[in-house]
Amino acid sequence: MGRLAAAVVAALVGLAPAARAIKDKTLIPAGTWTVTYHPNRAVRVYVVAADGEVTLTEFGGKGKLEVKDRQIVVDLHDGKLERWTIGRDGRLFDEHFNPRSSYPDGPPDQIGIGTLEVEEK
Repeated sequence: MGRLAAAVVAALVGLAPAARAIKDKTLIPAGTWTVTYHPNRAVRVYVVAADGEVTLTEFGGKGKLEVKDRQIVVDLHDGKLERWTIGRDGRLFDEHFNPRSSYPDGPPDQIGIGTLEVEEK
């Protein structure tokens, strides 16, 4: 997916800038996130802990949310890197860089859109 396509997705969904989220100290809300990637339609489930630890449930990959150059990234140690942003509507936008060396100058190879599962009380 090229930069133009990523820009179009960002414009359509009204992404909040990562810097704003960092400033507000609310990086990524803790909980279970279900992310569907485009264009391949793969679905991944991530569990984000309050301390920023991220677990990919499918294969138990673990990483930690980090701020790198004012952007929120997660490295699950699988040769890829993911840049996460929370949209104004609360959805998670995951730019998937494969290989990880393509970050930050290359385009993401997949863009995922995720939702936080609401826990029933």
